[in-house]
Amino acid sequence: MMTSGTEVTTLEPPQSDLGTIGVRVVVLPRKLDGAEAGGNDEPTDLTDEENLSEGGSSPVASYLERPKTGKLCCVFLVNGQRHEGMDNAFIVQQLGFKYLRKRMMVIVDVDGMRPEALGELMQGSRQGFYRGRVWDAIHSRLISTLKADPELQKLEEEAEAEVSELQAGDQKVKDALDTLIESHHQYADHVVSGKGDESGAQDANDVLGSAATSPQSLVSLLSDDQGEPSEYPVLVSLPDTTSLWLKPGVERFWVITSEPLDAWPALANFTYALDSKVPELHISEERLQGSAILRLRFDPPDDFDTDEYPVRTTLRVFARFKGYQEPRQLAVALTMKPPTPVIDPVLVDDPTFIKVSTREPVPLWLGGADTHVRIRWNGSDDLTLGPSPRWTFKARCMTSTRAGLPSTFSQPRKGRFSLLVSLTPDARLGDNLRFDIVATGPNGKTLTTAFDAVVAERSQRPLPEPRLIAGNVPVGASRRPPYELKLVERENWDNGTAFGGENWGAEDAAAYQEPTEKRPLTLIINKDMAALEAFRKFLVARKLTENEIKARLQKYNSHVYFHLYQMFQSAQTLIGKEDEAPERPPTPQEQRSEIHRVSMTLLNLMQVAR
Repeated sequence: MMTSGTEVTTLEPPQSDLGTIGVRVVVLPRKLDGAEAGGNDEPTDLTDEENLSEGGSSPVASYLERPKTGKLCCVFLVNGQRHEGMDNAFIVQQLGFKYLRKRMMVIVDVDGMRPEALGELMQGSRQGFYRGRVWDAIHSRLISTLKADPELQKLEEEAEAEVSELQAGDQKVKDALDTLIESHHQYADHVVSGKGDESGAQDANDVLGSAATSPQSLVSLLSDDQGEPSEYPVLVSLPDTTSLWLKPGVERFWVITSEPLDAWPALANFTYALDSKVPELHISEERLQGSAILRLRFDPPDDFDTDEYPVRTTLRVFARFKGYQEPRQLAVALTMKPPTPVIDPVLVDDPTFIKVSTREPVPLWLGGADTHVRIRWNGSDDLTLGPSPRWTFKARCMTSTRAGLPSTFSQPRKGRFSLLVSLTPDARLGDNLRFDIVATGPNGKTLTTAFDAVVAERSQRPLPEPRLIAGNVPVGASRRPPYELKLVERENWDNGTAFGGENWGAEDAAAYQEPTEKRPLTLIINKDMAALEAFRKFLVARKLTENEIKARLQKYNSHVYFHLYQMFQSAQTLIGKEDEAPERPPTPQEQRSEIHRVSMTLLNLMQVAR
């Protein structure tokens, strides 16, 4: 199993001289085999006050003392034994790594603390550390060290980018039928004229249609210096991003929903368009109850000229909500190019240089978080490992008024590591500082470098808000849904809408009514079918949640509706071939038996499936 992460050793907190602590962070890769399908994934908009239950398995579960509940993923060791621990609420609420919470472990070694500090932590009750002055200092230093760590931030961003795929993972079975049914549902009419199949990866030109655009006012979530004030709802993406990188042949997911989320049921129209055509870009759409998923795939031909990379365009999503005149817009910049091979640096046992790779002057941020200064050298990573490493690093602030600033180094990884600098509370905005870094090796050999820094304050970006702007909206003919979805109940069994114009019975699963001039194709499911009633009772007896029961029944309905649609299409292709025995249309009784077999298969499969 691959392990990624960072190893950090923190020195004394600025509040007092308490000694040292060592911090190791391990981030495991996300499970890709569906092992987490039965897990309890919380929504991505959890607040700090909400409970983070971990009912399912996770990559770190087998390493924890209580894997089912996901506790103690941050542990504090004294002489190698655990004396304190925190659950992943610390990772989410204090560090802000919401998407790494199931894959991240933090091990804090406090053996370097001074004896009097350890004595205050360990009160003899063996019920954990005493939550006093020393604990507050350790807790504060741990947050300031890890929260701004660039490697962890990068891993969080990568995990966040996979959220859409994680959320859509259990939809694989019904991709084709959900795309077909939802894209023609009465609440999701097409607003552009287009062509092509309704399911699977399609050519973007086919999906988006060829309708012209019309100048019109739009509402987007933007900063207050753009456009005019407007009102919610607006379209937002999960994760919140303004750009996507598409690797050739690799599918990406872009999840679109509304803010506020409860406005999504009022969605009247939904479409999307590209600023410039990319024939190799394929897009398919899946409509869910509270969002829509766009699957993007760039498939260049074998003879594609690599000089054309990167291929760039902008994908714009447009939606209309009932009760609001202006359409809503959401845009994402697409960049299509193959990944650049990463060439590992040449590292030696006798390093010859060390340098700072962060742009100078390095901003040292006010507000308590450590500043990570990126450093490179050409020494092997194992030169700094072990209790008596062959090479050691030391940093010193040369500015006399700030000579005692706490600093420490992360463990080198492929020749790259970080210097962590902590500002004292009396640091003043605009102070200019000078730092020297010295690497000391065998026989007194040294490597030196220096950098300039300035005390700065992070600028707070204004929160985006709904703004009314001018834009272009695709226009065209709205297509009427090709079918209607109906449910028949026991009290209406005698309405003669089953196959062959017969009344319904307890063994009838579903049927369709052919379209007429005044009515589209009507797909009907028998809500009170005996086997379906027994399946509902089975789900209740298993004490499944209401949402789980609803999801399984929706999956059953989607499959049966889609099979009815296929039965109708198949029957239409055989009209007029009655004289050819192998190709004759099925009789109503044959259709009745076929949909019954399909429904029973689905119910039996869902009973044995987890």
